[in-house]
Amino acid sequence: MKILKYSFSVVLCAGLLPAILTGCGSGGGGGSLLPPAESPAAKCAVSLKAAVGIEGPGGHSNGAFGNTSALHAAGNAITNMLDGRGGLPAGASLNINCFTGGNSVNSIAYNADFTVEACAAKEADMEAVKAYITENVKKGINEENAFRGIKEGQTNPGGGRIDVRLGASGIVFE
Repeated sequence: MKILKYSFSVVLCAGLLPAILTGCGSGGGGGSLLPPAESPAAKCAVSLKAAVGIEGPGGHSNGAFGNTSALHAAGNAITNMLDGRGGLPAGASLNINCFTGGNSVNSIAYNADFTVEACAAKEADMEAVKAYITENVKKGINEENAFRGIKEGQTNPGGGRIDVRLGASGIVFE
C-alpha cells in the first residue's frame, strides 16, 4: 500500500523568490498561480515538461536503516533547483509538482517521482533549462549517495544495487 502521496507545486521564476502552492493538477484540489503581467512567467513563449523518476534499494526502517532513500534524493534535487536559481536563463520559470513516492510510513522509499514544468521566453533557452534540470537532479542523487557513504553502482553481497539513481526511464522531457 502506497501511503506517501504529498503533492505540491513550487513556482520558480528566474530572479524571483519561489511560491509554494498546495495541490496537484491530477490529484484533486489542484493549485495554480497566475503571475502578474510583468512576471517572466507571463512572457513564456515555449514550454516543456520533465517527468523525473528516482529509484533506490528501499527497505524496512528496522533492517535497512541507513539505506539510501529515493525521496531524500528527490528532495535534494528540488532544493538544488531552488537554491541554484541563478542558473536559469532570464525569463525562464519552473513549476515543480506531483511529488510522490514511498510505500509505507515505516520504510525507506525505493522510489520518488515528480514533474517539472518549465517555460522560457525563447526556444534557444530551453536547452539551458533542460541542462539545469538534469544537473540538479543528478546533484541531488549524488548528495544522497555521498551522505550515506555509497558509491554509484555499489552492490550488496547478494549483488543488488544499494545506490540511489535515476529510474529506468531517466528524465523524460516532453
